[in-house]
Amino acid sequence: MKRVAIALFVLFQLAAALVVAGPVLAQAVPVTDLIEERAVAELGATLPAKAKLDIRMAEGMIKKGNFVQEFWIDPDSGQFIANVVTDSGVPQRVWGLAMVTLTVPVPNRRIVPDEIVRAQDVSLVEMPMQRVYKPLLCQKIMPLA
Repeated sequence: MKRVAIALFVLFQLAAALVVAGPVLAQAVPVTDLIEERAVAELGATLPAKAKLDIRMAEGMIKKGNFVQEFWIDPDSGQFIANVVTDSGVPQRVWGLAMVTLTVPVPNRRIVPDEIVRAQDVSLVEMPMQRVYKPLLCQKIMPLA
């Protein structure tokens, strides 16, 4: 009998704590983070190994949301449309561009044939994948010593 009384007391304490605390709401996060997660899930197999996504939203779009309800993306252009659910529970339509970028070596100065290229002759630059010469994506780039 004593155990039942103790169990009931603990149960009522937990119930009271839940009533006081109220429901826990999902934390709103930047919409660009939500879109990046979904775009990587959709395009993951087609992305190069070290690619990054640069999410650019159209002007006037909401800044924060809880989750993406629906998502569509054109893999060739990177244009997307999504329905993002806000804190109020209402889906809002957002759209923009998910640009795939790669870090590529770019010469800092003119390099003549047969010249030895050193580390200070090259900078690493983020560049949209559409601007990278396609055969370079298939080659391994040797690290500069």
